[in-house]
Amino acid sequence: DNSKIDEHAAALAALLHKDASGELHREFLETWYDKDGFSYLIELLLECSDNRARTSVATLLKYILVTLKMKEKDYLFEAEEFEVEGDDGKKLPMQRYKSLSARFISKMLELLNTKVAKNWQNFEQYLEILYVYAVADVSDVEAMVFGQGKDNSNAKTFDSKTPAARVGLDFLARLKFVSKACDFMLGKKSPLCKAGESRPEIGSYYSQPDFSGVIKLLALLIADEEVLEKYPLGQTERELILHPALLKTMLGSTTASKPFGICLAKMCKDDEVLSKKVAKVFLTSIEQAHQDSVRGYLKALRPFLCTDDSLK
Repeated sequence: DNSKIDEHAAALAALLHKDASGELHREFLETWYDKDGFSYLIELLLECSDNRARTSVATLLKYILVTLKMKEKDYLFEAEEFEVEGDDGKKLPMQRYKSLSARFISKMLELLNTKVAKNWQNFEQYLEILYVYAVADVSDVEAMVFGQGKDNSNAKTFDSKTPAARVGLDFLARLKFVSKACDFMLGKKSPLCKAGESRPEIGSYYSQPDFSGVIKLLALLIADEEVLEKYPLGQTERELILHPALLKTMLGSTTASKPFGICLAKMCKDDEVLSKKVAKVFLTSIEQAHQDSVRGYLKALRPFLCTDDSLK
């Protein structure tokens, strides 16, 4: 009964809130990992037709995952050995993340081009979890769950310079989120889409997907100097970012166009060929844009035009 999911989620969140140690958060996630590798939770996020229910489940998971991120911050990327039983009854050695929140986030990323893309009409809450995990602190998600007004909207943004954000952004950068996110948004147009690979069509003539969670996180990672110094963009990532279809999506975003414009300005500095290519995308996109999208393009255009380089 979907009408009861939000009540159950609220009651569970209230119970978790009483446990400052985070052990209940860990027990909740570990139970679902052991049961089916998080499959049912992900199914609720993507396949439940009730938007309110999806939002309630996503809000609960944001609270649990961000709490665990901060509890597990010293070993987010560490692996541990475990055993599974093969068909012949023999034990097989395997590896997994020691961190439960890392296991959940990596599972989310694994499904982007398959299950997530297939459910594009429902994936906005799913993608927002990735952004919140990357940048939010426990106090931020507690305000979302228990605060007055309870702001669960996908338009909400967080300070990316806090210690909690540095932990999350570093982890997502190490997981190569930039290339995975670009590849996902480009879908069948992606240069990483192999010959013969079947990918679901994302969007339709009448309806466009809500990529806002991915766009906000992607814009942070490609414009953050601390992250870029540690994990510089490779050639493949640059090619994906500069793909005309991705440029159009990112530049038209109301929440991410400015940081994306700053990133483009840095990439195009003193590069006449690349500057002309990006300028052409700007002109074409602005000419074809709906009135509501023009503001996003202009926000991105400003740092691009104001770059202090030899082409000025």
